[in-house]
Amino acid sequence: MKIEEFDCVKIKRQGQERLYEKTKMMTDEEKLEFYRRSSEQLLALKAALTKSEAVGSHDA
Repeated sequence: MKIEEFDCVKIKRQGQERLYEKTKMMTDEEKLEFYRRSSEQLLALKAALTKSEAVGSHDA
């Protein structure tokens, strides 16, 4: 079985480049709103996953 290696620095740089491309033309206020919305979405996803895991643990 072949174990795939991960280049963590490469992955980090790719993510950083994607964010830069999304935000390079934004004003500071637009960037703040972009990151605020992104944070809210991530928190909502985390809450949904936590709730789904809690429901799943009661099925056992």
